Amino acid sequence: MGKLEVRIHGAARFYLMGSDGKSYAPPTAYHRVAGRSSRRDFFHAEEKFTVDLPPGEATLEAARGVEYVPQSKKVTIRQDTITIVEIDLQRMTSMN
Repeated sequence: MGKLEVRIHGAARFYLMGSDGKSYAPPTAYHRVAGRSSRRDFFHAEEKFTVDLPPGEATLEAARGVEYVPQSKKVTIRQDTITIVEIDLQRMTSMN
């Protein structure tokens, strides 16, 4: 297994799929299993988290409310190494 460390300013909802097609969440987060309509498991995290993933290409998506532009990244996980990803969600519009 390899490790993915994600850093973000604030909090967000994350969708994380490993190279094996399974959904992953850090041990410190509550892994929410999606209903039938979305079929995408997710978790919430803030500031920083680390998760063990199988080697290969993982897909990470982050979202924070309708006023922010969601981000999606493909990340290559290597055996016995830590891959660091920075997420900076940009505000699309002010809801005020």
